[in-house]
Amino acid sequence: MKKIFLFILIILSINLHAQRIRTFVGVGFYKHTDFNNSIFGSVNTGLEYKVINNFRPEIEIGFMYGTPETLTNYTPTGLAESVFERTTSAINYSFCPKIYFGDQETSDMGVFIRPRYTYSRVFGNTELTKRNPSDLSKPINEKKRASTWDQSFDIGIGVSVNFSEKYYHSADFILYYNNINLGDALNTIDVSRTVNTNNTLGIGLIVYFGGKRKS
Repeated sequence: MKKIFLFILIILSINLHAQRIRTFVGVGFYKHTDFNNSIFGSVNTGLEYKVINNFRPEIEIGFMYGTPETLTNYTPTGLAESVFERTTSAINYSFCPKIYFGDQETSDMGVFIRPRYTYSRVFGNTELTKRNPSDLSKPINEKKRASTWDQSFDIGIGVSVNFSEKYYHSADFILYYNNINLGDALNTIDVSRTVNTNNTLGIGLIVYFGGKRKS
């Protein structure tokens, strides 16, 4: 009997908070001249909890990736002699005390700020592949890896658009001021070519999925 009662309480609690909790997924793109094509990207997912209409803190986990450099050296006859590549990535755990300006639930569009504190596990990799003069079928491969922990604080500002009349679904278009240093681990491998993505601008899209609106 106690187990049945506890199960009912859990179901009621979930239903009660369903109107306050939304899940989300998002992508981001950042511009930095240290990276190939000057771009690195991110994906993220998490939960938003409505304390009040204007204040909705979020927890988020995200992944960033970029390739700062790819160099190919050729022989005088035009054959590839060596390929050198540097890549960097990060797993980010974030808390975002998001603030809306206006009533997000009753208007079709709203403005917000999204401060973000992030604790990151940053990874750096270099890989050099060279021709093996003694056996061309077995190239020489040299890899180096490093990882660090880092923390940062940055902010996003943007516009939120509701796109469903039946559900609390919305999409956010964000301008990021990023301070996650994606080169933190890579710089420990090679200090002669440092990468620092602090103070980097980016754009993002986050899509929120909520419960059914009250009729």
